Amino acid sequence: YDSVDVEAATQEGILVCNAPTYCVDDVADHAVALLLGAVRHLSRQDRWIRAGKWDRTGARPARRLAGCTLGLVGFGRIARAVAQRVSGFGLTLLAYDPFVDAEAMADLGAQKAELDDLLTRSDFISIHCPLTDETQYLLDSRAFGLMKDGVFVVNTSRGPIIEEVALVEALRLGKVWGAGLDVFEQEPLPPGSPLREFDNLILTPHVGANSEESRDDLYRAGYQIAVDVQQGRWPQSVVNPDLRGRTRFPFQ
Repeated sequence: YDSVDVEAATQEGILVCNAPTYCVDDVADHAVALLLGAVRHLSRQDRWIRAGKWDRTGARPARRLAGCTLGLVGFGRIARAVAQRVSGFGLTLLAYDPFVDAEAMADLGAQKAELDDLLTRSDFISIHCPLTDETQYLLDSRAFGLMKDGVFVVNTSRGPIIEEVALVEALRLGKVWGAGLDVFEQEPLPPGSPLREFDNLILTPHVGANSEESRDDLYRAGYQIAVDVQQGRWPQSVVNPDLRGRTRFPFQ
């Protein structure tokens, strides 16, 4: 809900609600697809073959997932779904989330880690935290400097969590071998974005949530919130719950 000025809405007595459960499976599927596609350089090989180029070097450098470490930045619903999906890949899972305890992470096979430790140890990094003042540019030049050479990065969360200038530099230096990005600092991605220069990236237009099922779930959640408000019930998933008792509606 980073596109909404929640503070201003709260000052005006306006409830802000979101639908945090509607696309969990879809975004998790997309994140895993981007990870596998980036590691195996599938997009580049497809482009080369379509262009009449039969060159097996397009598959390099790749890496076997088994025995490697995947770091999950954020451990909410989507990251947990990703952890479930990759449980058979032979990966070590690390997770950074200051709001989730180690026991909850361990239940899904992940080890709790501080961010710097995760960045240092991970072969693959997937971002699943919300965009806040604290997480904007969480992956900046310092963060990329901590990463292993040859790391792969996936972002299905929000574009500004990665400082794109720093990512571009890491790609040019070979620090990052590949990335799968569904979100960007500016959307649509500008025609002159340097990200377009790299053939070891998979770029998708913020469609991780896309499926027929997730669309239906989103509409259903929105309608339910409207019905709850109309019938005087406090709706689910209120982002500014401090308004309870201070709105014009007599909620139960």
